Amino acid sequence: MDNDFDRNKLVKWLKLSSVRGLGPKKILHLFNCFENIDELFSAPAESLLDTRVFTVEIIKDFERVKSTSDDYYNKAIDYCEKQGIQVIPLLDKQYPLKLFEISSPPCTIFLWGDEALLKARKSFAIVGSRKANEAAHKFAAFESALSDLGV
Repeated sequence: MDNDFDRNKLVKWLKLSSVRGLGPKKILHLFNCFENIDELFSAPAESLLDTRVFTVEIIKDFERVKSTSDDYYNKAIDYCEKQGIQVIPLLDKQYPLKLFEISSPPCTIFLWGDEALLKARKSFAIVGSRKANEAAHKFAAFESALSDLGV
């Protein structure tokens, strides 16, 4: 399996991870069926159905996502680069092995900070939400306080 993510492959990865019905487990299974993301993106519908991951509905959404302009994804990647945020796909060599121990690891990590901490023996992470409730905001404040203390 080819794990090197140049800009073109990263755009394809972001597209793939936005397909409705494809989560991390299904995406991992796909890469047991296809050598790399380019092969997956060029596969005919019959080959996709043969994986038993894709349904007709998922294929329709995959085709929709594939046909969208790369501009949105490139702008997102550009923004991350300007902000010092690393984009780490599930299949990237930098992806923390510890995350494979959880039932549903994130398809993509957006890392802002010290990359070495991904391999730390002890760690914790704060996972963001677009619709955070009051408890999440309080926890984020707690995390900020821990960070200020060097934890």
